Amino acid sequence: MSGVTVLGHETDHFHAAILKLVGPFWGKPRIAALLYALVKQVQLLEDATWDVLDRYTIDGADTARLDVLGRVVGQPRFWADDEIYRAVIRAKIRANRSRGLVDDVIQVIQLAGAVTTVTAVDSYSPATMRVVLGETLTPARQIALAFLLPKTRPAGVQLHFSRPVTAAASSLTWGSSRTGGGGDFGSAVSGGGDSAYSVRTL
Repeated sequence: MSGVTVLGHETDHFHAAILKLVGPFWGKPRIAALLYALVKQVQLLEDATWDVLDRYTIDGADTARLDVLGRVVGQPRFWADDEIYRAVIRAKIRANRSRGLVDDVIQVIQLAGAVTTVTAVDSYSPATMRVVLGETLTPARQIALAFLLPKTRPAGVQLHFSRPVTAAASSLTWGSSRTGGGGDFGSAVSGGGDSAYSVRTL
């Protein structure tokens, strides 16, 4: 991208410095020793800086730092373990930037739900959007989407979210779930057996 500087971790400043020596200083052990003594401090500083940066990336953060990242983007942990919380934080960042477009909704679903198949996202009048998912979700990721999708959809638009469920999973009660994202959620299950779909109104 034009105008963007991509940072990279330089792991061997001494080697880079040696290559920049002018000809008269090549093969001089004392020059090399002096250069090493100077550059070693630079290397230690860079290694420490990147260690701090890595610890505050979504992938590199531990439990406590994930909680900090979650507070920064406005996403409480609630029930999530670290693996799911990483995905939810990524999805919340995307939801924070949502303009209410179909692509925004799809990307949030893919990030939070760890799915690749969104069968359909349709818009209806008056002010209704329907999302049909092509894959099943774990209960934790279902709750994540229930929290995030109301923040991703266009303002004032009702969203119907359908996901495939097995016969056993279709017995889950959605109406009692409260996540702080969209209040109470209505639900219905249509179809039968492995082809059943759970439908939620958000």
